[in-house]
Amino acid sequence: MTGNKPQGERRIPKSGEGRLRFTRGDAHSLDVQMDEAQRLAALLTETAAPLTPLLAELEQHQQIGVRLAEEDQMLTEFLTARYKDRKHIDHIVATLRIFRIRRAQARLEAAQEALRLAGELLTPDPLVGQLVDLLQQLEPDASLNREELTGSPRLIDEQIEQTKAHLKAIQAALSRSNGWIEQQFVKRKHYRDAAVAYLRALGKQKRNTTIPEDVRKGVSRELAEVLRKGDKIPPELEEEAFYEEHLGPYFFFRWREDGHVYSICLSDITVEMPERFRVGGLYGIRTRGGVITIDGKPVE
Repeated sequence: MTGNKPQGERRIPKSGEGRLRFTRGDAHSLDVQMDEAQRLAALLTETAAPLTPLLAELEQHQQIGVRLAEEDQMLTEFLTARYKDRKHIDHIVATLRIFRIRRAQARLEAAQEALRLAGELLTPDPLVGQLVDLLQQLEPDASLNREELTGSPRLIDEQIEQTKAHLKAIQAALSRSNGWIEQQFVKRKHYRDAAVAYLRALGKQKRNTTIPEDVRKGVSRELAEVLRKGDKIPPELEEEAFYEEHLGPYFFFRWREDGHVYSICLSDITVEMPERFRVGGLYGIRTRGGVITIDGKPVE
């Protein structure tokens, strides 16, 4: 068994007995070529028909620069009105304008590549003229270069590579300047009143005062030991030490640029941003220089 690809049904029947005695006007298996030529010519006309209105549509884009400037002005006015109560209004307007302009720039570059490719594909096929010249010059005893008649595979490969290059340029242009709006919720941990009361009592104890009985009983012996040492609260004691507060939603516009992700807050001026967004995390209980702090504030 060979590894050759299975052949489909023959379109042109095999020529049989009598083919060497063929004269013009006789029936021949190649007669199907005349019907096929007529069918393909009709199909070509049908395929070309939609191109005329498509090319006519391009006429409306002659003033593309004016239209883009008007769109930029319209977007600026909309953003200014829409985000007038946002603390980052100037940054929001500038950022979204940049995003929109870069998108427009990418689309223009993609369109230019597409038009160049279309222009190359719609020009007359050079192979037709080459074929006519070759057949006019062909002498009965002349040697025939197969590539000259059918088109060089190397040249065809070059045309395919040029087409691929156009398509890659289009893809690269359209993949730039991506952005999205993201919604986030924040989960914050707060120390329970019993833990805060115990820490405050610890601070006073350093001034030779005792911890009240009710405060001492408000926390477990294990938690009290951790708080006295100023250590990080272990997972098994977190439920006793903390309660959770859920904040949000907070909206951000994020975009990717040169491998980096940037963001800008879309919250209005009445929204107080959580500590997570201001400093990247929450403060905990810390002991520095003998001073105990909770959420960055000294315990009195």
